[in-house]
Formats: sequence, C-alpha cells, structure tokens
Amino acid sequence: MRRNTEIEVRLPKTINDLRIRHLRAFSDESFKADSITLNAKVIFLANISLVSVSQLMTIHHERITEMFNHCMGLFADYKLNGNPKDFLTINGIEYQRVDIKKVGIGYHIDCSKSDFDKDPVRLACINYIPKGTIYGELDENENLKYPIASRYEDFKEHFKMTDFVELHAFFLLKVWSLIDSYTEKEKIEKKLKRVLRIFGSGTK
Repeated sequence: MRRNTEIEVRLPKTINDLRIRHLRAFSDESFKADSITLNAKVIFLANISLVSVSQLMTIHHERITEMFNHCMGLFADYKLNGNPKDFLTINGIEYQRVDIKKVGIGYHIDCSKSDFDKDPVRLACINYIPKGTIYGELDENENLKYPIASRYEDFKEHFKMTDFVELHAFFLLKVWSLIDSYTEKEKIEKKLKRVLRIFGSGTK
C-alpha cells in the first residue's frame, strides 16, 4: 500500500504553466488572500493540482503549506497592468483581441447573455477571435464561420491564466465606464478590487 507521503501532486513550475482552469483555485469562496486557513490551502491545492481534497487531507500539514507557498510564490514578480495582449497564439493558432469600439452588436449581445464568473473561458473566447477575421463573421449560407465552440476547448486547456487576468481586469474597467447604474458599477468595482487584491502585486 502506498504511503500518503508518496501521493503525487503535480504543481505548476512557473506562472506560465497556469491556465484558465486554475482560476477556480482563486475564485473558491474559501480563498481569501489576506487570511488563508489550512482547509482553504487544501481546497486551493485540489483546484490547482486536480488531486482530490480527500487525498490531500492525508498529507502532512507541513508539506501542504510548502506546496501552497510554492504556488503563491509563482506570483512574486507578477504585477497586473490591465493591458491584455492584442495578439495571442493558442495551441498553434493566432488570435487577435476584439476591438470593442468597432465590433458589431452581436458581441455585446453575447456578453450580456454570458455569466463570466461561472464560465471564464467564454470571456476569453468572446474577446479573442482568429487573426484576420471579424467577430460574428458569416459564411455564404449565413452560418457563423468561427463560433465560440470552435475555440472553447483549446482556450480551456491552453489559454494562460496571466493573459486571462489582464483581459478580465481590462474588460471590467471597460464595462464599468459604459454603464450608468450605480448598483451595477458597485458590483463591478468589487470584482475588480478582488482581482487586484489577488493578482495586483503578487504576494508582496
């Protein structure tokens, strides 16, 4: 029988190894950047490594803390600037960021129908399209040429978390500037503050 000290927990080696799916570790309600309990560390590591909470519970607390500190240390030199890249290469395919000022109304409708908190991958898919194309571009039969579903799985597995965080902060600021509702602005401001608190200046 394998001892619990031998459980293999694969963690990202650098910040560039983090993907959108790892955001779940930071968005879990147990994760509070200024006050992390032992239980929260286990849940965080489960979301980062995909090793179950039950398995992680058998590991000595010093090793759990060591692994958690390693993950936090990945952000030591990272500072959020809110300037998402104009072009990205995801799984060998080039993508360009949508120009919100020039895009058609279909983009805004897709955004309004989306819950980006529950599905952050969709935010990336809506804001990055194949290079040289137009958002909502149709073929000769008026079918979407590049639907969100065509890049969703690639983005889910290969879209870097740092690229997403920059996009998310930028998107929240743009949306905040476009709405008039004080209540909605308050909600967006709280989301932005949480993003800045976690990623704004690493762990310093």
